[in-house]
Amino acid sequence: MCGIFSFISKKKLTNNNILMCRKATNLLKHRGPDGTGEWYDIKKGIYIGHQRLSIIDLSKKAKQPMKKHNLVLSYNGEIYNFNSLRNNLLKNNISFFSKSDSEVILSLWKKKGIRSLNILDGMFSFLIWDGKSAWIARDKFGEKPLYYAYAENGVFISSEIGALVKTLKKKKKLNDELSASFLSLGYIPSPNTAYENIFMLNPSSYL
Repeated sequence: MCGIFSFISKKKLTNNNILMCRKATNLLKHRGPDGTGEWYDIKKGIYIGHQRLSIIDLSKKAKQPMKKHNLVLSYNGEIYNFNSLRNNLLKNNISFFSKSDSEVILSLWKKKGIRSLNILDGMFSFLIWDGKSAWIARDKFGEKPLYYAYAENGVFISSEIGALVKTLKKKKKLNDELSASFLSLGYIPSPNTAYENIFMLNPSSYL
């Protein structure tokens, strides 16, 4: 597994924003001990962090966040059909610099955009920045988690709720409905969580 952390600010990024995001990304180090990466655009106010667990392509070429076609990706999971997708993209004169499934996601997204989600077969959650918008997506069965939180200064995204709770200093806030759900089911159904303004992206969903 890998770790994703991102901050989409309403304003330009500050040095304090970047330091905060680095600390938050490091909170996910146990998810990806093989490398820590970051990419940010100060003017557009976006930070993307990644903790890498190397599985398919162990080289530095497959490090994340990965940038290609003016897209930036932070991704957790495994795409089972990436080889066949890669071969089809090669037939369309799309070249590759790595052997990773991460790069296949980027090249497929460049070609098909959100329709890529109908083609990807695997367990995944990811964030893609296209220069104007950030897209987050989760696999059909929800095998790979992804959380997002609304704050006064922007939106935060993380593979684990704990990184959001610690970064935003959130406390649990359960209403009667959520408490009843937990007592009857043993868990709180997504997209809700035990924390105000922190949500889990539903399986088979994008935002």
